[in-house]
Amino acid sequence: MGLKRLRLSTLIVSIALVGSGAILLSTGLRHGYAWSDMDWNLDGVTSASELIAASDIGVRWTEYGDLRCKEYFSLKDGLPLRTICPVDEAAALQDKAQAPR
Repeated sequence: MGLKRLRLSTLIVSIALVGSGAILLSTGLRHGYAWSDMDWNLDGVTSASELIAASDIGVRWTEYGDLRCKEYFSLKDGLPLRTICPVDEAAALQDKAQAPR
């Protein structure tokens, strides 16, 4: 009887852990931005911890001058965490050419 109870307890704990992990991962996936956008340390790989961190981060569109940019912000307080603006390659090359050496 003791072995059956141990197996049942182990099964219940395992299901609870897997279920809570699945809930955390699914909250990170429901914020409306791509898996690659969740790579917060920019190492090229989105890890499980980054996906879980994404559950506390939202995305909104902002404008900086003529650019329409994605701004990632903390859901807790609304403060911006990262802003990504599209890069005009021709303008970037022109700015680089005009920069003092």
